[in-house]
Amino acid sequence: MKFTLKEKPLWNGKTELPNEINVMSYHPVISEFELLSVICALHGYLTAFDIMAQSESESDKDEDIQSVMSAFRMYLFTKSPLSNYSN
Repeated sequence: MKFTLKEKPLWNGKTELPNEINVMSYHPVISEFELLSVICALHGYLTAFDIMAQSESESDKDEDIQSVMSAFRMYLFTKSPLSNYSN
């Protein structure tokens, strides 16, 4: 499945965000998790587990999580609603 970046979010990762990210799975739930993992790898400091476990507010990790989640939303914008949820 291919995800295309709608617009460039604020980004503080090690590697620039590509305009397109391709993941292996065609299942919506798995492909969204793969996308999150790829974005975390591009960021360089976080994993998908870090996102799920959250962090203390106003910490450096919290800023990184916000950056990754912002990028995640920009890639999913064209494929909304997420997974199997309707409007």
